[in-house]
Amino acid sequence: MLIIVVKPIGSGRFEAILDDRILCQSTTPFLSAARILEAKGIPKNTKIIMRHIGQNHDALRSTVGAASKLAVDETKTTRFVKWRPFPKQ
Repeated sequence: MLIIVVKPIGSGRFEAILDDRILCQSTTPFLSAARILEAKGIPKNTKIIMRHIGQNHDALRSTVGAASKLAVDETKTTRFVKWRPFPKQ
């Protein structure tokens, strides 16, 4: 199980921190961190938890594989959708 701590950095963005190392800065740090962990070879069935800095309770829970496949769509209502990478140019 990996615990990702998120810290606000302004403008709706957060740092995702794992073991005192910054994984990414993102508006969706849990999902972005999951994609980074998957790219680094962390097994897809590894459980991940997100906590806000200074808090002891879990904000989100998933596995690397499940979270890496999601994005957030805020066009009508906020909801999870299938993640699609940007096309390569």
